[in-house]
Amino acid sequence: CTGSSAGGYAAILFGTLLGATGVIALCPQTLLKRGIKCQAHGYLYFLKWADGQGTKQQYADLLDLPSSDTRIEIIYGTDDFVDVFHAERMQVLKNVQLTPVPGNHGTAILATRNNGLLSQVFADVLNGEPNGEP
Repeated sequence: CTGSSAGGYAAILFGTLLGATGVIALCPQTLLKRGIKCQAHGYLYFLKWADGQGTKQQYADLLDLPSSDTRIEIIYGTDDFVDVFHAERMQVLKNVQLTPVPGNHGTAILATRNNGLLSQVFADVLNGEPNGEP
């Protein structure tokens, strides 16, 4: 499973629940609760809709997912405090590997594509390489 931003949240959620071998999430949100800052299309905003109406609260915080062997690779921009918050809180999970890259929510994703890092992470996950070992 793979996705970026809210799609990264979905990739982590469904990849874990379905027992996927690996997930690659680029600048994902990892906590969907009212008042939490997120970024989209260059704008910083507070979640107002994540109040249980349409979002099952059991899935609002990805740290609350059941323990899993699904390999989760999170690539995030170090210049974006929102991305840093959402990514680094996940490092407490043994199956999560964080890859910080220079840039913000949008430019970090482009940079990983342009410098070959994204291709390498995909290859590692598809080939079953252990977390953190290229």
